[in-house]
Amino acid sequence: MGTLAKEVAEVFCHSFVQDRWRAQFKKASQTAPIWLIRTVEAHTPFTTITCNKSWRTAAHVDKGDLKEGYGVMCCLGDFGGCDLVFPRYRVAVRYREGDVLLANVHEVHGNTPLLNSDGTVPQVRREPERLVCVFYYQEKMDQCERTVDEEHEFINRRERGQAMRKAKAAGKK
Repeated sequence: MGTLAKEVAEVFCHSFVQDRWRAQFKKASQTAPIWLIRTVEAHTPFTTITCNKSWRTAAHVDKGDLKEGYGVMCCLGDFGGCDLVFPRYRVAVRYREGDVLLANVHEVHGNTPLLNSDGTVPQVRREPERLVCVFYYQEKMDQCERTVDEEHEFINRRERGQAMRKAKAAGKK
C-alpha cells in the first residue's frame, strides 16, 4: 500500500486544491508519525484508507475526516458505472483504474450502479469487482498520544463517561 499511498499523496500535493493540501499537511505534521500512513521515503498526509469492494454508496456526507482536507480516491478493477455523483451540482464523475479523484466529501455524494465494463447490467452473483481506496486524515488524530503504548495507557486511565480527548496544551505534541 505504500507505493499507492505515495502516488496518491503526490497527486494531492500537486493538485489544484493547494489550500486543502496545506491544511491537511499541516495537521499531519502535528500528528505523531505512528498514526500516519507511511511510504518508504516519508509519511503521507493521510491517517486512514477506507477500501470499498464493489460497494455502491447511497447519497451521504463523509463524517469524521478533516473538514479542511479533501477526499482523495482511486479505484482498481474492470467495471462500468459507479460514477461519483454530486447531486447539488448535477455532476457525475467517471473515474477508472489509474485515475486519482480529489473531491470535497463534505458535500452530498453517492455512486451510480455498478455495471459490467461494457456498460451492461451484471447478472446476480456475477458482478464485476471494483475496489475503491479513499485516503483521508481522520479528525483529532493529532490529539493521540505519541506511541501505541502511550495511547493504550491513556485509554485505560480514563474514567467511565469521561471525555475521550481533551485539547492538548499549545506546543505539546
